[in-house]
Amino acid sequence: MCLKLGVIQKMKKILIMDLRSTTPAYTAYYAKSLADRGYCVDIAGIYKTAHVKDLLHLKPNYKKIINITGSGYRMSSIKMVNMIEYLINWLMVLMICKRYDCIHIQWLPLLKYSKVDLLFIRILKMRDIKIFYTAHNIFPHNNISKTVEKRYKQLYSMLDCIVVHSENTKDRLINDIKIESKRIIIIPHGPMFHDLELEVSVEKDSKTVGIMGNLSPYKGIEDAIEAIHILNKKNVYLDLILAGRIENEYKNKLLLLISKYNLERQVICSFGFIENREFLGMLRGLKMSLFPYRRIEQSGAAITSLSVGTPVVGYRVGGLRELVVDGYNGKLVNSGDIESLASAILEIKNKSNIDLEQNCKESIKKFSWEHAAEIMDGCFS
Repeated sequence: MCLKLGVIQKMKKILIMDLRSTTPAYTAYYAKSLADRGYCVDIAGIYKTAHVKDLLHLKPNYKKIINITGSGYRMSSIKMVNMIEYLINWLMVLMICKRYDCIHIQWLPLLKYSKVDLLFIRILKMRDIKIFYTAHNIFPHNNISKTVEKRYKQLYSMLDCIVVHSENTKDRLINDIKIESKRIIIIPHGPMFHDLELEVSVEKDSKTVGIMGNLSPYKGIEDAIEAIHILNKKNVYLDLILAGRIENEYKNKLLLLISKYNLERQVICSFGFIENREFLGMLRGLKMSLFPYRRIEQSGAAITSLSVGTPVVGYRVGGLRELVVDGYNGKLVNSGDIESLASAILEIKNKSNIDLEQNCKESIKKFSWEHAAEIMDGCFS
C-alpha cells in the first residue's frame, strides 16, 4: 500500500506487525491512514477472509507469511499449530526487516506465556530497526500474574517508541513503569466499520441497550445486568443485548446471574461470532452502549459506538474519560457504583435520540485515523 501525497512521494516503508491478526480492523484502518500520507505500508499478519472481507475497501497489503490456521477456526483452536505458525512468521519478519524503515508492532500474544517475543525484539534491535509498539493495554486483560507484568515491563524498556491512545495510559507508563515521557506517543484510536453500508436503515430502539464485542470479565457485564435489575424495581424496563464471543465459564456465570434476577426475557444473549455489518446494525439500533469496564486504556468499541450516533454510558475509567462528556454524548459514573450506573442509563434514556446522535457524531471528529497518521508522520520522519 503506497500512495502519493500531492506531487511528492515519501519513500519510507513501514511494516505493521500483528502476526495473529488480533485486531485486523484496527490494523487496516491505521495502515490506510499512513498510506494516505504517502508511506509504503505492509502488514505482517494472517489474512482471515471472515475478518478482512469488510476491510477490502481499505486495500490492506498483507505480506505472504505462513498461514496454516487462517482458513478456518478448527485449525485456529489447536494451540501447538498456532505457536509453530507464530514462531515461523517471526523468523520471516526477521528475514525481511531490513527492507523497512520502521516496524510498528500491534500485539505480541505469546508474551503472556513466554519470553520468546523479547528475544526476537532483541534481534531486531541488533539489526538497527526502529521499533514502535502500540500499548492497546499496558498488561493483558484479566491478568493477575506478576511474571507477565515483569515481561511487559522488559518489553517497554526495549522499545524505541510506545504508542498509546489516552493521556491516562501515558501517565500510567510514566508513573508506574518509569518510562521516559519522550518515548511515548499519544494518537487517537479511530472508529472501525463506521463507513460500511447497510442494506436496510436501522431505527433506534429507546428500550434497548447493549454490550457488544468480545464479552470478557474486565467489561463488567455483571454490573450491567445488576443495573437492569435495579431499574426493574423502579418500574423502568429495558432490554439488554449481550452480543459477541465469550468463554464458556464466563457465559455460565452470566447466565446464572440472569436467572437469579429472572431477566431471561430482558437480557438477549447472542453469543458467538458476529458479522461486521450485523454488529454495525445492532450498534446503530441501540439507545446506548454500556461500558461498565473494570479497567481500560481506550475502547475502539466506544469510539465506534459514538461514530454511528449511539451514546456511551459506563464507568469513569481510562480513556473513556476523554471520550464522554456527561449529558452530551453519554454519561460516566464512578467505577463499581451500580446504583449510579442505573441512574445514568435512565438519564440518557430520557434524552432525545436526534440530539444525542448529533452530539455523538460531533464529539468523535477529533478521534480520527487521519489525525493519528499526522502525529505518526512526525515520529517516523
